[in-house]
Amino acid sequence: MPSPANPQTRARRAAVSRGVRALHVCVLFVTLMAVCGSAWSSWASLGGGSGAAMTSTLAAPTGVSGTVPAGGTNVSVTWAAASTGVAAAGYVVVRTSTASGDDSPACGSSASSPVAATSCTDSSVPDGTYRYSVVAVRGGWTATSLPSAVVTVHLAVATTTTVSATPNPANVGQTVTYTATVVSASGQSTPSGAVTFRDAGSTISCASGSQTLDASGVATCRLAYASPGSHEVTAAYAASGSWAGSTSAPVVQVVTKQSQTVTFTSTAPTNATVGGPTHTVSATATSGLAVTFSSSTPAVCTVSGTTVSYVAAGTCTVSTVQSGNVTYAAAPQVSQSFTVARATQTVTFTSSAPTNATVGGPTHTVSATATSGLAVIFSSSTPAVCTVSGTTVTYVATGTCTVLADQPGNAVYEAAPQKSLSIEVAAAPTAPANLVVVPAVGTALATWTSLAGYTYECQLATGSSSPLATGWAACTSPHTFATRNGNQTFWVHGVRGGVVSAPTSRNFSG
Repeated sequence: MPSPANPQTRARRAAVSRGVRALHVCVLFVTLMAVCGSAWSSWASLGGGSGAAMTSTLAAPTGVSGTVPAGGTNVSVTWAAASTGVAAAGYVVVRTSTASGDDSPACGSSASSPVAATSCTDSSVPDGTYRYSVVAVRGGWTATSLPSAVVTVHLAVATTTTVSATPNPANVGQTVTYTATVVSASGQSTPSGAVTFRDAGSTISCASGSQTLDASGVATCRLAYASPGSHEVTAAYAASGSWAGSTSAPVVQVVTKQSQTVTFTSTAPTNATVGGPTHTVSATATSGLAVTFSSSTPAVCTVSGTTVSYVAAGTCTVSTVQSGNVTYAAAPQVSQSFTVARATQTVTFTSSAPTNATVGGPTHTVSATATSGLAVIFSSSTPAVCTVSGTTVTYVATGTCTVLADQPGNAVYEAAPQKSLSIEVAAAPTAPANLVVVPAVGTALATWTSLAGYTYECQLATGSSSPLATGWAACTSPHTFATRNGNQTFWVHGVRGGVVSAPTSRNFSG
């Protein structure tokens, strides 16, 4: 008996065979392995005896499946490795045409280049119907799976999608219509299916329109934008049936604010004067938004709310302001201009004409006020009769003295109408005439010719000297006065309008 074989390396043999029989067994093993898919042990031996050998099975893969997207030509093939027997070293994938029965290698696999994984992609498969089988291989062993369900490959027809926008640009709140048109390559029939409209990659929620292609291959999406901006819009046609999907080039939709205009509903005043009555302005905007007002001539007029006040003479320009909002752009500014006249003023004399103006007599102070509160200026229109310096009138000759009051105005007030004050200027008083002194014991009687408008003052002096500067007393003609012994002189002068005439005297002995 031969020695037993090492159990870790080979089975124990217990039979003896001739060389020819061993050759026949080997040939049968190979044939059965190819036909039945079973794995058999085989060996050649010389000598006699009997023995036993351990055998194992290479099981076929299961669950073979082939899938292909609509319109695609790449078939995804998957299977499951056998859960019993020895592990396969790799797999050969076979594609069988159901129409002709012809087999073709798939997934680029072959006996010399099997697929290691349990899935593969069979690329660029021609149109047709197929079943897929997977053969497990290990050394010279093979085990073939059951075929897959029928897989149909139908190359999709290419399409082109375009999108347009109307109107473009559009205003905020205005409805924009996006129109997508899908056409097939080579003029084949019109595609059907749905279109998705996207704004910068995000799906648009259309307010109306149909996103399903009509008989002309057209889909629409309508919506209005609530704010201004730019939108990069595309239309994506999803593959449907034999039609391949396609995405349009983007169209840039511009959304702008709505325009608005402003119109004055108030008219410009025709009687605007500095400091005069205020004026109320009003205007409306086509947007319905509130209009505010401003003055572009603040040195002439100011605006508070809708009230215009006049601060200086000139041209007042009031402008409208409507700055818009998220929907409306700012309105073009509209202006209203009008002339603001200087305020009027009047002058009133507050001093009266003197009744005793006399040439060389006391001066007179004049005064007047202007309704503007501005200072009044005085002058003489009769400089030969009187002169004016500031508010002081000096009389230089007889006649009518005319004093003028003027207020020339300023940026706010017009010049006041000139006012005048007339003063009659009399001649200087003359010395009393026809003075007679009649002495008597202890008394004397003086008489002279009295003139209207005059008053008289008298003085008794010793000797024939000149009268004293003081000591004059009021007197009238005839005038009785006490005398004393000796040489004496009676003096008298007239007073008119505060002006003293030259004195007249008579010397006598008491």
